[in-house]
Amino acid sequence: MNIIAGDLLRRIDLNRKRLSDDIYQSLEIFSQGENWPGDFQGRDILALCSLYKVYENDYQKKMSISIQLAKIFDAIDQHLNADGYFGPLFDCRAIDEQQVAGNSWYLRGLIEYYKLTKSPKYLHQIEVIRDRFLLAIAPYYQNYPIYARRELGGVGGHITEQIIDGWKISSDVGCAFIMLDGMSAVYEMLPSLELKTAIENIIDRFLDLDCVQLECQTHATLSCARGIFRFYQVNKKQKYLDYVIEIFNKYINYGLTYDYANINWFKHMDSWTEPCCIIDSLILAKNLFLTTGQDFYLHFYNRVYVNSLRTFQRDNGGAGCSTCAIDNHYALKSHLYEAFFCCTMRLAEGLHEMVSFAGFEKNGDLYIPFGTDFTYHQDETEIEFINDFYTHKVILIQGRNITARKNIFIYLPQGIKARGFDKDQSGLIKLSIAKNDRISVELDYEVHIEDNILLYGDMLLTKKKDGEPFYQYQGENYSPLYDNSQFSEEELEGKVQYVR
Repeated sequence: MNIIAGDLLRRIDLNRKRLSDDIYQSLEIFSQGENWPGDFQGRDILALCSLYKVYENDYQKKMSISIQLAKIFDAIDQHLNADGYFGPLFDCRAIDEQQVAGNSWYLRGLIEYYKLTKSPKYLHQIEVIRDRFLLAIAPYYQNYPIYARRELGGVGGHITEQIIDGWKISSDVGCAFIMLDGMSAVYEMLPSLELKTAIENIIDRFLDLDCVQLECQTHATLSCARGIFRFYQVNKKQKYLDYVIEIFNKYINYGLTYDYANINWFKHMDSWTEPCCIIDSLILAKNLFLTTGQDFYLHFYNRVYVNSLRTFQRDNGGAGCSTCAIDNHYALKSHLYEAFFCCTMRLAEGLHEMVSFAGFEKNGDLYIPFGTDFTYHQDETEIEFINDFYTHKVILIQGRNITARKNIFIYLPQGIKARGFDKDQSGLIKLSIAKNDRISVELDYEVHIEDNILLYGDMLLTKKKDGEPFYQYQGENYSPLYDNSQFSEEELEGKVQYVR
C-alpha cells in the first residue's frame, strides 16, 4: 500500500474538495450532462470510487466519500430507464453516440461501486445492461461512419444534424468507441462469448478507420485504446497489445503538445488541450511500461506527470483546458478555467493511478518510478520516501521494521544525478536498505536541450514576462513551468508562457 504525502497529496486533497461541491452530490448530479446521458454521473461515481481507494488510510475521508456515493445510489434508479442505463431505451433505429459514450462511463463507475459494496443488486444491473444494451448496439458498429467529415464543436461536444448509417454522430468524432472501455470492463467481470465476439468486432471496426485523417477526438481515441488494453489483459492475445501500441504511437506523433498534453482533435493544432485525454495517456503509459518494460513509456509517464498536471489542475482542485503548444505555436495559457463536466472528475481516476504506481514490487525489489513523497507499506514493513526531486535537492529514505535487506530502484530523469550512484540506461539508481536504515542521496541538476526545448529533469523550462531568471539560452531567460494550481482564476488569465 502506498500512502501519499507532499505535493501529490495536496493535489488529491484539492480534487476531493472540489468533488465535495453540490454539483457532484446527489441533489444536483442528475440534472447535469443532458446531452451526454450517463456521462457526468458515471464520471462522478468513478471519481469518487477512485478517491475512496486513494484514502485507504484515512477513515474520515473514506466515510465522507462512502456517504456521498450511497446518497447518489439511493436516488439513481429513478433516473435510469427500464433497462438500467441513462437516456432513452435503444429503439434499434438510430444510435446516439453520445449516449453510448456516456453510458460507458456509467458502466465504469457502476463496476467500481460494485467492487466496493459487493452488492448483488449492482452486479445484476451490470448483467442487464450487458444483455439488453451492449449486445443490442454491438452489430451497429459495423456501419459506424468512418469516412464522413463532420462539423467540430466546443469543449463540451454536441450531436450534429447528421444521421449517417443509423448513427446520430457527435462533434467529438469517434466518441462511440469510448464504449470499448466500458464493454471491456464488463467483460473482465462477466465474460461471455457473445460479448467477447462483440468487442472483437468493434475493435476491428475501429482499426478500419484512420483516426488521424478522420480527425477523431484524441480523448475518444485513447479511451478506446485503454479498452483494447483491458481486453488484452484478459485474453493475452498479442495482437491486441500491438493495436494499443500502434494507436498510442499515432497519438504521440500527431496529437501530443510540447508540455505532454494533447490537441483535442487530430490535425487541429488551433484547438485546446483536454485533461481527460491527458489522464488516458498517463494510464496507458503506465500500463505499457509495466507490460513491455520499455523505458520510453516510463519517461513519457514522468513528463506527463511533471508537466501536464501542472498546467491543467486549477486552484479549486478541478481541471481546465489550455492552448496547444505545438509546432510553431509556442504560447501556453489557459483556454478554459475548468471543464467541471468531465475533466475535473477524470482527474480523480488519474490521481488514483498515480498513487498505485508510486512504488511497486518486482521480483522482490522495490521500484520507485516517479518522484513523489510517500510511504510504502507491506505487512509491518514501511519505507518512507522524500522523493519529489523538483521540490527537494535530496532524496531521503527512512526504513522501519525491514526484516530482510531490500533493493530499491529509483527513477531519475536526464539531467538529475545522484552523488555516488550511477544510473542505468533506464534512468534508475540502485541502493539497498535494511532494518531501520536512514539513507540520504544528494542530487545535482543540469539543464538539457531536446529539439531546442529546454528541460530541467523532465520539466519544461519556459519564457515568461514575470518569471525569475533561472537559466539563459540564446539570450533569453527561462524558468520552471507554471504550476497553475497555485493561481486563482483571475490570476491565471494573465499567465502566459512560451516554450521557445
